[in-house]
Amino acid sequence: MQLSLFGETQARWREPFTDQLLKWVGNKQRFAHEIVSYFPAQFGAYIEPFLGSGAVLGTLAPARGIGADAFGPLIEIWQTLRRDPELLKRWYAERWEAMMRGDKVEEYERTILYGAQDFDLERLFEVIGQAKSRGVYVALSIDGTKRSGDLVCDLPIPDGLFEREIRVNCGRSMLKRFQMEGQELAGEVVADRLLLTYRE
Repeated sequence: MQLSLFGETQARWREPFTDQLLKWVGNKQRFAHEIVSYFPAQFGAYIEPFLGSGAVLGTLAPARGIGADAFGPLIEIWQTLRRDPELLKRWYAERWEAMMRGDKVEEYERTILYGAQDFDLERLFEVIGQAKSRGVYVALSIDGTKRSGDLVCDLPIPDGLFEREIRVNCGRSMLKRFQMEGQELAGEVVADRLLLTYRE
């Protein structure tokens, strides 16, 4: 999921990244430029409360931006990258070695599952409505379709909250690739819904 809030200044886009720091479920790196293309041309501050891999924030490269996430270990990675990149390299090496020595699924699940089951989507929509009523532009990237578009994710989106919806092709699901352990993924192409509270 991606949530973006805007104020008023000039956007500066970066060229597409050729590699990435984090392999993150829901990583938007491959289509960050498409998402950013729907953002306002002028904004003051960019706020991303679900930072994840930082792909959209990094692509947008705002003059004023804030990235946050409720998952402490993720934020610790970003803070360590800034403060001590060599320490971060050592952490990666230790975790990679642990995964190679043990049960890969178990090691992966130990870091990837972090309370998302307690997430309150209705509360998120309520907060987005409050931001919209104050004139803040909000962009939300969230599940759209699964199984090559055959299954549309039914979400309790309040009427009138968003002014525009765009489907963003995400390709094959990283989560499904992990869950299906090498099985055929041809039917697992997914799309996100990019929901905008503005029409620009």
